[in-house]
Amino acid sequence: MKKNILHNNPTGLFAKYLQSAIFFVIVFSFGFSYNAFTQVVRNPISEVSETAKHYSYTYMLSQTQKKEIEYIIVKASNGDIKTVFNACDVCYNAHKGYSQSGTQLRCNNCGNRFNIDQLGGQGTGGTCNPGYLPHSIDGSDIVINVPDLVKGEYFFLIQTVSDVEYIAKGENSAYPKTLIKNGELNIKMPLDSHRNFRILSLNGQICRAFDNTSKDLSVDITDLSSGVYLLSVEESGNMYTKVFCVYK
Repeated sequence: MKKNILHNNPTGLFAKYLQSAIFFVIVFSFGFSYNAFTQVVRNPISEVSETAKHYSYTYMLSQTQKKEIEYIIVKASNGDIKTVFNACDVCYNAHKGYSQSGTQLRCNNCGNRFNIDQLGGQGTGGTCNPGYLPHSIDGSDIVINVPDLVKGEYFFLIQTVSDVEYIAKGENSAYPKTLIKNGELNIKMPLDSHRNFRILSLNGQICRAFDNTSKDLSVDITDLSSGVYLLSVEESGNMYTKVFCVYK
């Protein structure tokens, strides 16, 4: 019987896999964000009203830097859902965002006001108008594509990720903790919570995609070929990752 083994001291073929893993982490850390694997963000329609609510999406730039991409969801007088960035092309450098004043959003920098019923125009056109952020409705959820969120990342400041913050990437992640044993990938998270899991190959192919709420779970990986893989875990808009190797 073939066994999947996670080696701590690489030799031979496994060394090649480990080198690939290191290269993979470096490339993604400095040239690409793991958040790209998070395809959508969902917000329940039930929590949306005519009172504007502010949200944020954590976008990792590197292992030590991030941006909190801020956006607003509010319901218009006719019941339509409006989603916009909490910034505009004119005043975003002030990083003051918008606040609600009656049926309008008010720029906290220049004071311009915009009717909530008229939000959603695609072109900001260099005007002080809440940045356009498209969305769709899927059942009881408001769905926003992560690539659309990332388009507005330039509005927001770069922040430093502290050593103790539970947002990390690659082999520096505190979680997920992983162990390969008897053909299973054992995954450990700190608490029970709803999460989306994906196992991806180096070329970006999704080998597994599933949801789970347990802090401890096991995934059958006996059909995975020898090589390097990325485990990505999405939880509440944040992304946690771990590189692991399968060696047969």
